[in-house]
Amino acid sequence: MNIHKYMKETAKEVDKFTLEFLDKLKKQNKNMPYEVIAHLPNLRMSLHGVPKIRSTFGRLVFELINPNDDWKQILPILSAIEIYAISTYVLDDIFDNQSVRQNDLATWKKYSLNDAIIAGILQRDIGIKILLQLNIPKDKLLEIIKLFEEADYSLYIGQYLNEKMTSKIKEEDYAKRCTALTHENPAMARMIGIICNLDDKKLDIVEEFGRKFGTLAMMRNDFMNLVPEETKTKTTTSALKGKTFEDIRKGLWTYPIIHFLIKSSAKQKEKEFLLELLGNWEATEDELLKVTNLFIKYDSIKSFAEFILKYKEETFKYVKSNFENKEVIKNLHSFFQLFENIKSYFKLMKENIN
Repeated sequence: MNIHKYMKETAKEVDKFTLEFLDKLKKQNKNMPYEVIAHLPNLRMSLHGVPKIRSTFGRLVFELINPNDDWKQILPILSAIEIYAISTYVLDDIFDNQSVRQNDLATWKKYSLNDAIIAGILQRDIGIKILLQLNIPKDKLLEIIKLFEEADYSLYIGQYLNEKMTSKIKEEDYAKRCTALTHENPAMARMIGIICNLDDKKLDIVEEFGRKFGTLAMMRNDFMNLVPEETKTKTTTSALKGKTFEDIRKGLWTYPIIHFLIKSSAKQKEKEFLLELLGNWEATEDELLKVTNLFIKYDSIKSFAEFILKYKEETFKYVKSNFENKEVIKNLHSFFQLFENIKSYFKLMKENIN
């Protein structure tokens, strides 16, 4: 399978479904702040399709457990999860004082803080409206709506805990934090399992796979948060641009910080240098680039890459031990290889170290 073509094909269907649904809502309610709500969806979506990790994963899950059926029946699920994810990005940019998203202005920066908050709430509600388009029995629809609500509830508890990750923590705490911030992924996987009529045991297996995928994706995002903008320009993925160093500015203890401060052989003055920058929104680009160089020098980035790759290997062992469709497992492997891509960025970072 050509994974690039597969992702493009998936995105084209999901994006078309979502954008057309937003347009329908616009026509139904003239008071809806469509321009603000559609700002980020229009940056992330196109009628031609903009490949996205989450939707691709959802389709692969469907084909893993139901290979002989039409995956387009889960379009409302994939669309609802995408618009929900967008709502979290809109609000997350406010939390992080992040003015750029998708290589463009964040919603709050382009419009206003209040308008962005309203847009984020409405996008989440639109996700429910999209799920109501599923042509399934009412009892199953209720299960899916409950999963959506529980994912939203749990994710924002995770978001609250994330805001508190500003003091000494351990690696296992970091992994739990990554899982807590990605509840939409296991929820999506279980929703797809419900559509495919899986029993409770198999639903639990599919949900756990979604949880592992979400955790891995969060770790990958944290890794990319330390990749300098100059290095990021070597990718065509606009979603990853504009996010470098925000975790340090917020003072969050992600894996490389834990390793550098607790496990590395860095000098005390070097550790103090990092501690002074943690939570400092006024930190300069040069100072933050120096932090990245220190992380590379003392193998904190290398250790993080190894931590992620080990987690990926464990996730694939889980897939192989619980699913039988070898062709889709092979496609999943190609997909994971493409989206994880941290080894290539680590190599570029090492080459550019000062």
